[in-house]
Amino acid sequence: AQGVLWDDGKPVPSQWGLATFVRSAYPIIGQAQGFVHRAFSWDGYGDHPRSRNAHVIRLFDFERGWPITIAHMHGLRDLAGKQDTQERLEQATRFARLIANVAPPGERLVVCGDFNVEPGSRTFDILAEIGLHDLVTATGCTDTRTSHYK
Repeated sequence: AQGVLWDDGKPVPSQWGLATFVRSAYPIIGQAQGFVHRAFSWDGYGDHPRSRNAHVIRLFDFERGWPITIAHMHGLRDLAGKQDTQERLEQATRFARLIANVAPPGERLVVCGDFNVEPGSRTFDILAEIGLHDLVTATGCTDTRTSHYK
């Protein structure tokens, strides 16, 4: 998306998106990209929660002899907080569908990103339906931020 952000009352034209960087040694053998909330916005960001997209790539590791699918997104940022909302649940459903379109069942799969949800979010239940489990809550972590986060 593109639009204007503000810095102390001064308009700053900007663009926002999502990037995936892949080492050339790993060929991309499948991928999908799509919006999990709203659509591309060329004429301004619009009201919160703003559009969000996700990217799913399937790579092949020649050294290990197997494929792996990696999916990521930056989830809805809602000014009201990180609690479950209808938009977040629809986002999770669309994200899971996008992943399932690329990742064969039972194959290695990593899903990551900043989901902007609480640890008990139903987002994780939706992702569990495609075979995932949450490594953060399963290992007893109470926070995903490092000491570098102010």
